[in-house]
Amino acid sequence: MVFIAIFVLTYALILSEKINKTLAAIIGAIGIVATGSFLDVFSYETALEFIELEVLLILIGTFIITAVAEESNIFGYHRFKPLKKESILEKYHVFT
Repeated sequence: MVFIAIFVLTYALILSEKINKTLAAIIGAIGIVATGSFLDVFSYETALEFIELEVLLILIGTFIITAVAEESNIFGYHRFKPLKKESILEKYHVFT
């Protein structure tokens, strides 16, 4: 029951946007691990076994690439105006 309360409080912090969402998630994760260790539900070592380093590295790499791409405005270069059917049809003289 305590873990559900921590989970709900973490979501409330995220939805209220009073603090940064990342900070709220970290606080919730630390709260779950600390409570689990304190109540002898699981040990700290068991909690560390649940962390998959490969997934974290892929996420961090994706975030870095996206941040660099946004900073360099690469997404702005790939914008295009939607093609109008009329102009394509006129270009190739389909209905003339």
